[in-house]
Amino acid sequence: MVLVDGHLTAYLSPDGADFQVFLPDREPDQGRLGRAAARALASGEPDGRVSLGWASANLPAVRGRMAPFLVEAGFQASGPGFRLRPSECKT
Repeated sequence: MVLVDGHLTAYLSPDGADFQVFLPDREPDQGRLGRAAARALASGEPDGRVSLGWASANLPAVRGRMAPFLVEAGFQASGPGFRLRPSECKT
């Protein structure tokens, strides 16, 4: 789970395949929380995982509301999900 200022903003399953996003509909909160969550996902993977959102049941992660924030944080679209650019990996 990714919490930003006490708000659940994203859920990432242990294998990284299931990625669910819980962002508010309105700005500026959507952008603020989305950017913070994306930065946390990019820097907070102690196990070295570099991909997320591969098992999208309804809307692929690459077309979701979190997509621009993930790209800004260093992820790149890869299939239905995202992969952290090698230069951005913290491992």
